[in-house]
Amino acid sequence: MCSQDGLCTLGSGACIAAGDDCRALMRCARDAHCSAVAGVCAATTSDCRANRLCQGSGKCTAVKGRCVVGSSADCRKSWLCREHGYCDLEDGECRAKDDALCRESRTCRRKGACVAVHGKCVAARDADCKQSEVCKKKGRCKHVDHTCVAGSDEDCAQSSVCAKLSYCTAYQGDCCDGIGMSCAH
Repeated sequence: MCSQDGLCTLGSGACIAAGDDCRALMRCARDAHCSAVAGVCAATTSDCRANRLCQGSGKCTAVKGRCVVGSSADCRKSWLCREHGYCDLEDGECRAKDDALCRESRTCRRKGACVAVHGKCVAARDADCKQSEVCKKKGRCKHVDHTCVAGSDEDCAQSSVCAKLSYCTAYQGDCCDGIGMSCAH
């Protein structure tokens, strides 16, 4: 009970959690359950904001002792927003709802996923794919089913996998060698 739940202090004839008891637990680092609240280890909003849950997934607000996404402002502070464009609160999670925020994300630059569709940033235009790193490196310059793929031998011929590995033939969305069908995945 003590090492797992932080119930290490005797209070009113029962084991309860006190402040230091909670901070020593793995649950403090993992789930932000770093404060003693009514005798048990739980998360406060201060704990959530100081924890990697806030910076990573926007879970910056404590509700009933757990860290949750409390607002779009929480999402906009998170790695999910910068990396994937998931900057707005929807159904308790950070989701992509704004094309402009998708275009600002690293996923847009890397993978051409620059348009918000059903809560995610996806590739929806050839122009976004053509400007992405995945086009320059792997020849994936055309969008198909919300993903950038190698659509032609010309796309592959302009990529670094063609120059470095001779993967210059488009086959099933990838650039391949055209002989033994080794492909850039």
